[in-house]
Amino acid sequence: MKPAPWFVILVLGVSCASLERPQPSSGPEVRGLLSTSLRSGAAFLCPRFDGLDPYGTAVDPSIQLSTLDRADGSSLLVATDVTNTNQASPLCAGVVASDGTVRELEVPKDFEPIKHVIRTMAVDTPQGALLGWCMGESYNVTVNALWWQAGTGAFVPVTTTLPCASTLVPAADGQGWYDLSIVADVPPGTIPEPGSGVVVQAQRYSLGSEPEPVGAALRLATATASPGDLFWGQELSANVFAWVVAGAGSVGYFRSDTDTVVTLPWTGTLQAVRRDPTTGLLWLTASDRLEVWDAEGDGSAQTIPLPSVPAESSPWVMQASGFALSTQSEPNPEADWLRIPIAASLASVEAASYVARDIPTTPCTTTEACRAVAEFYLVGATSVGGRPMGIYYAWPWDQQFIVSEMLVAPLDGPAP
Repeated sequence: MKPAPWFVILVLGVSCASLERPQPSSGPEVRGLLSTSLRSGAAFLCPRFDGLDPYGTAVDPSIQLSTLDRADGSSLLVATDVTNTNQASPLCAGVVASDGTVRELEVPKDFEPIKHVIRTMAVDTPQGALLGWCMGESYNVTVNALWWQAGTGAFVPVTTTLPCASTLVPAADGQGWYDLSIVADVPPGTIPEPGSGVVVQAQRYSLGSEPEPVGAALRLATATASPGDLFWGQELSANVFAWVVAGAGSVGYFRSDTDTVVTLPWTGTLQAVRRDPTTGLLWLTASDRLEVWDAEGDGSAQTIPLPSVPAESSPWVMQASGFALSTQSEPNPEADWLRIPIAASLASVEAASYVARDIPTTPCTTTEACRAVAEFYLVGATSVGGRPMGIYYAWPWDQQFIVSEMLVAPLDGPAP
């Protein structure tokens, strides 16, 4: 089984740069210092950005990684600082081509901070990609969003108000996208009464930095709707949709052209869903396993559990791509709230089972070469062109330059 296009959201804790460190290197930029030390295939993901607080507090910074795998085999990666959920902000973005080359993308420096983040949503089309953060308190919900026009070098703010959609779905004709959501089955503008049913609604939107609704919303058959969280959707053909809803103790697969609902018993939290375009099977990830589901066929599912990890390593962190990461760190002798990364492992699916192996903790040919310049944190893994790629956050030791970098590097080589 091979990875396929999908959207990924990951939030990983990242300890601040450790106080137990080599002597600061001279020179104004991390890039110049690392230029001869990066291993083959490693590259900077985005322009350098303002660094996270180096010596922080007892709360570690967190980076949310959003991934959109594009139809041309490239992957669009966006990193957001969600350390303070009341002031989250995008830090870094880039497009990694199937051959490993990177187009670095600018993120607006004056983008309004994202307050009270509820969820992140994204959609990719041949013309570009939209990434939005649903935020708010109680019923006051809005969306801050960015648009990237394919081929350009920067994101721009979206100026039209968008709904806090359950999921965003690219149109089958490639000329727009849909807000696919579960709503009360009552006429528009009507307040639902207790016991009202639900229906899945699809509202089409135009492309660009000023998206507008196109036509009336489609009300899909009520028999195929179900209360729960809508995790994934797809327009199979013109006005024919499929979607996945996670309810209490089960996951349901629905289509708008049939009343048949395929269900799968489910324990734990559903993290992500995608369809393998080659086999048509659905990949469902949980914290401890991958389920490969033949929802369009006989409804059977193959469970692929994660392997055990050594006691000194962290639990596996499942990536939506089907990979899983585990790291090992040691206490910082000069700051007991900080940890020093010393090892990392990647679990990937091979011959219908997970195989774990050691991977590099830095994007350099040797760990020492990278740590002479900065502390590095492996914050995520994805697949680009069928190759596992790690995403690294770097905090330089030389703190007179308060900037940070993010890099991508292959994970299919031996750990140095």
